[in-house]
Amino acid sequence: MKKKFSTMLVLFWVSFTGISQVTDGLTAYYSLKQSTVDSSGNGYDATLAGNAGINGSLSIPYDDISYLSIPNAVMNQLQDFSVAMWVKFNQFHTGSGSHYNTMLSGENSLKSGGDNVGFYYQKFISGPGGQWQMWLQDDYYIENTDSIVALQWYFVVFVRQGTDAFLYKNGILRASAANVYASALLIEPNGLMAGQEQDVVGSDFSINQCLDGNIGKLRIYDRALTQSEVTILSNNPVGIEPHLSPDLKIYPNPSRGKLVISGLSGATPSIIEIYHSNGALVYSAGLEGSDNNTKASIDFDRCGSGLYFARIKTGGYWYQIKFIVTD
Repeated sequence: MKKKFSTMLVLFWVSFTGISQVTDGLTAYYSLKQSTVDSSGNGYDATLAGNAGINGSLSIPYDDISYLSIPNAVMNQLQDFSVAMWVKFNQFHTGSGSHYNTMLSGENSLKSGGDNVGFYYQKFISGPGGQWQMWLQDDYYIENTDSIVALQWYFVVFVRQGTDAFLYKNGILRASAANVYASALLIEPNGLMAGQEQDVVGSDFSINQCLDGNIGKLRIYDRALTQSEVTILSNNPVGIEPHLSPDLKIYPNPSRGKLVISGLSGATPSIIEIYHSNGALVYSAGLEGSDNNTKASIDFDRCGSGLYFARIKTGGYWYQIKFIVTD
């Protein structure tokens, strides 16, 4: 009896938290939707500096010394770590010399220039493209050439695990490096910030090294994320928050794969995305409803048994429902 109870408790936790949550080792989480509060519950609230603002995400204006100041304790003394964020560049710094489009930097006073840890996109001076870069103790260990465009959101994750480093973009591993700087990070007070590069703790800024753009859903972990965890986070983009709807239902549940979705809005077309509990997207389609578009049916039997989550967009909002498929 105890075994059955614990199993149901686990299923309830997965259902309640949804597919967007990876909380093990989460040191700080800044959704940056309406405030700079740390939603992890650890109390590491951040503060805005300069003309940085919050408008659904952190906004950094072009050629402006503005940033999000993060308590140094969030990353100071970390060995393994992961930093995950959504980033959008409004335009790129491409001038001569250093022209970093900085996402995050951490500094100490034991050296001058560079960062103890830093994440950038360096746009090529001429021609298309640029490089995602991960710096550790004044040296770069990952340089991944990638042509990205302005005004588009990208999900990037930087990971250090022992002497290895990894870069993910949009849920896919893009680059890795071995024999990286592996000592504990040393980041002093006022030395950790998003959106601005620094050559001295909390100062010595350059406007051609700042971010002109937006950062959303910034998460910092005290461990290395796995590929499946990165996939889970990448499926929860900026501007989409899972909700529960009393009217939206999936049945039968459990099911053998043939599902009926009821409670859809008849005002706008509906979309369904189905994820396995490991975070993998396994089905995506528009919903062709009946009964004035309030009900739709799909055949899901080709995806196998297991626990799944449906994200459904209807009436202009995204909702989330758990269901189980059996053999």
